[in-house]
Formats: sequence, structure tokens, C-alpha cells
Amino acid sequence: TYSDMCIGPEGLVYGIADGKKFFVFDPLNRVIVHHQEIDTIIGKTVAYQSPRIFVKGPENEIYLIFAKGIVKVDTEFKLKMVAESPLKIQAGGDYLDGRIYFVCGSHICSYKLK
Repeated sequence: TYSDMCIGPEGLVYGIADGKKFFVFDPLNRVIVHHQEIDTIIGKTVAYQSPRIFVKGPENEIYLIFAKGIVKVDTEFKLKMVAESPLKIQAGGDYLDGRIYFVCGSHICSYKLK
């Protein structure tokens, strides 16, 4: 099993467990405020032990890197595919100058945010 987490708006902790469970934890109240199985909807996030499944955009918005593409998390914890990748994404990425970068095999690829 593996997990990846990031601090989201208002101090909430966003997380992925086993590449298929998305959750949001409120550390002040010590309660999970949202959870859902995502593998049947979008598929799994990038490979096990892959760094940077979560990527923050220029306005602190949160994106997730899936094997199939890039997903944006909205303020109500809904996940929306914003870009499907023509290649299987194998490792998470980072944001720089309007683009989210990620790894597909031996290639570094990117998606330009709109």
C-alpha cells in the first residue's frame, strides 16, 4: 500500500491511498470529511511509490496525476479530468510557468493549464 498527501484549502489534508481511494481529512476536528473510491471512475493514480501525485497550480488549485491524465479537484472535492494523456503517465510531476510536467516512460511531458 502507499499514500500521498497535500495540504489543501483551509488546512484540509487531501490524500490518496492505494492509488484508488481519495480522502479529505480535517486535522482540527480529526475527522474525514470526504472519501471515495476513484479507480472505477477515473482509474488509478500514477505508479506505486511515485512522487508528486498531487500538484498545486498557480492559484493554489489542486491537481492529481493519474495514469490516464490530469484531474482537477474542485472546492466540493469533485474530480474532473482536465487532460487525457496520449501516453500512460508513470510518475507524478510538478508545476512551472503555466504547465504541469509528468513522466511517460523515458519522456518528460507537460500539459498547459488554461
